Amino acid sequence: MADRIRKAYRATMPNTCTFDAPYDEIVFAPTASKARWLIVSRLQDCGWFETDTGKAFAAVRVHRAPRYDTVLPPEHPVVADLTWQEKRALIHAYGGTGANAGYRDHYCTHAGNPTLVRLVERGLMTGPVHGNPELWGEDTAFFYLNWMGLRVALSLQPTYPEG
Repeated sequence: MADRIRKAYRATMPNTCTFDAPYDEIVFAPTASKARWLIVSRLQDCGWFETDTGKAFAAVRVHRAPRYDTVLPPEHPVVADLTWQEKRALIHAYGGTGANAGYRDHYCTHAGNPTLVRLVERGLMTGPVHGNPELWGEDTAFFYLNWMGLRVALSLQPTYPEG
């Protein structure tokens, strides 16, 4: 399986539309039309545009910005053997699937969590490492993604996250 490309687009609007200065943002979407729609819907949600979607859509310009593309690996072969609970735990430990995915490398739970213990047995995480009982409680422990767990969690990231 080949790497996946998360396509980047530069979205711009002249300063006469909404802002005092020109609008300029990098967004990720499979097509230019979807990139434009992402910007229009975000700005409408914030009340920047009147309700005339056609006018708003025409004001936003998008162009491919391949230098900002993100390369994601294909799904790791280990994923086929994981339960949905194990996949969910790896994604949580990685920091989710949104724009900030990858900022975290741990999962905080109780030391005997069966899903996390299985991930340690599979060689995808290390732990449990007990935290400070005064802060976290007596049975609280941290499980950490190891190098293989990080690779698998990255491969579970959707090409284009929701929201």
